Amino acid sequence: MARNAPNRIVATVGFPAALLNNPSFSVRAVVLSNAPRPMALPRRGASADEELRSLRRTQEKLVQEVAKVSDTIGELLASDDVLRAVGSELSGVNAEIAAGERLAKQLARKERFERWLLSASWLLFFAVVAHVWATRLLGISVLHMMLQIAASAIPG
Repeated sequence: MARNAPNRIVATVGFPAALLNNPSFSVRAVVLSNAPRPMALPRRGASADEELRSLRRTQEKLVQEVAKVSDTIGELLASDDVLRAVGSELSGVNAEIAAGERLAKQLARKERFERWLLSASWLLFFAVVAHVWATRLLGISVLHMMLQIAASAIPG
């Protein structure tokens, strides 16, 4: 970038754009053709010192920001470890939940079987009570009648 204006930059090498657009920045760079050494910047008294102090303050702020970013990265890495630990614990909890679901299904199956067994037991109990009442009150033995019917059905 080259500008030709009094007290403005003629050629720039390595200066940030924000600094170049600053109207108080008034250092002239000496351009050497095909020179392997860096450009020499002449000092202009108080304004150069002021700019140097400003650049140093900027450098300090940048160092502080880099330290903050470094701390933030450290915190993110630490939180990543915590998240991995939580993830492994969560997978353990999920396995326990799956085992609990399997047990609940087994218990539900056993409960259905026990209800069926209880119903069959009540049915048998009422059949026995009906047989006893029929035998004692009516004098009819239902079991005896069933045995006679079964015996008559068998040839022989």
